[in-house]
Amino acid sequence: MKLAPALLAAALMIVAPLAATADTGQEPKAGEPAKTKVSRSTGPSVAGVNCRNGFHCLFYTDVASSKFEYFDSVDHFNGNRFSGGNGDGAGEPVDNNSWAASNSSTGNRESHWYDGQFHSGFLFCVNPGATVHELPDNLKDRVSSLRLRPRTSVRCLSN
Repeated sequence: MKLAPALLAAALMIVAPLAATADTGQEPKAGEPAKTKVSRSTGPSVAGVNCRNGFHCLFYTDVASSKFEYFDSVDHFNGNRFSGGNGDGAGEPVDNNSWAASNSSTGNRESHWYDGQFHSGFLFCVNPGATVHELPDNLKDRVSSLRLRPRTSVRCLSN
C-alpha cells in the first residue's frame, strides 16, 4: 500500500526534526547550537539523592546538608540561598558555595554546571538520576550557573 504524496510529505516533516546532529563530545562554544544525541529513553529518570523529581540540586556540603533546587537553566545564582536538609549551610549563598550535586530530571536532561555566570567556564555535568556526593576539590565552591541540556556525549561526574 502506497502513501499519498501529501501524507508522505507530512510524515517527513514530523520525523525530520528528530534527526540527531554529529556529536563532538565537547561543550559547544558561545553562540553555537548544542550538538546532541537523540535519546532512546522515553520514561522518567531515576531520582538523584535528596532531590525532588524534575529538579537539579546543589548541596552546601553533602546530600544531607541544605540544598537549592533548580527546575530549569539559570544564568546566575545571585540571591539564591541554601535551605532545608539537616540545616548545615542554611541561609548561606549558593553562588560559589557548593560541594555536591544531584540530578532528578524527568525530561532526561543533563545538568551542566559552570564556573561563571551566563554559562561560561564549563566545570562538570551530572546525568539524569545521578548524584555527585562530593565534588572533587578543584570543583568545590566554584559553581555559578546551570544549563540543562539533552543527553550529550560529555562524560559526566557520578560517585
